[in-house]
Amino acid sequence: MSKRLSILAALALLASACSKPETPSTAPAADGAPAADAAAAASGAPPAPAPAAGPRALTSAELSEPRTQTLGSCNVESVGKQAFGADPLVVTRGPITLTGWFLSEASHATGVPASLRLIAEDRSSGWDVPLAHWSPRPDVTESMKAVDKGDAGFAEDVDTSHFAAGNYRVTVNFLQAGTLYGCDHNRVISVQ
Repeated sequence: MSKRLSILAALALLASACSKPETPSTAPAADGAPAADAAAAASGAPPAPAPAAGPRALTSAELSEPRTQTLGSCNVESVGKQAFGADPLVVTRGPITLTGWFLSEASHATGVPASLRLIAEDRSSGWDVPLAHWSPRPDVTESMKAVDKGDAGFAEDVDTSHFAAGNYRVTVNFLQAGTLYGCDHNRVISVQ
């Protein structure tokens, strides 16, 4: 009889453990992904979108790095629908989208890692935003005789809400064959 009671008690414990509601874990899975994403992947559901990374503040060493000047590798063309001209484009603090194109004139290859740099006029601060959102620009790849068929256009969102008010020069920077290049067409935004 006691054996039968032990079995029934074990079954009751098992049943109660199975009926407990599960709470999602935020602890990382073995591969470094959040457990909730791992559970979503196992169930076939798409993982939650990653939080948007903001611009990275440049170090004082990066602010004073010498660059080999290049003009033919890029063009930062606009902020949203406002095209750059001779005067700074006035933007209010918050999210903006910088658009243009980049194709290394050193290699004529698309996909060379590059970033936008926004550096304060007095060089007291600056921000780095990797180019990650690419789009086709056949006009660029054809005219610059690209060696591949990759994308050369970009549209990067930049959150300027933590920028100090003032003018910021916008350049495209890339490292190739050990040389740091800066593509600068005197593009300036004025953060208000």
